[in-house]
Amino acid sequence: MNHTQGKWETNGCAIYTESTKIAHTNEAMYQHTGATAKMQAEAEANARLIAAAPELLELANFISLRLGDVEGTRELTATEFDILDKANAAIKKVTPCN
Repeated sequence: MNHTQGKWETNGCAIYTESTKIAHTNEAMYQHTGATAKMQAEAEANARLIAAAPELLELANFISLRLGDVEGTRELTATEFDILDKANAAIKKVTPCN
């Protein structure tokens, strides 16, 4: 998985690392279409979610590894299996297809 390393942060609708702009949500599009405060708030919320992605991916990997280890020693509960399945699905979304 190759993504920009470092802590991702937001400034309004922009997502940055310490030295690199990573992305920008659709704030500019909203400005040209007479965006409401709700649309602006949604664009900023999207930016915060994108900025959290590396940490969420790290958490999904941790869950997958830990529950995978447990699965090797005993049968997972239904809840544990559901958590493992969701973590693996999230990881799959960002894993390049081969």
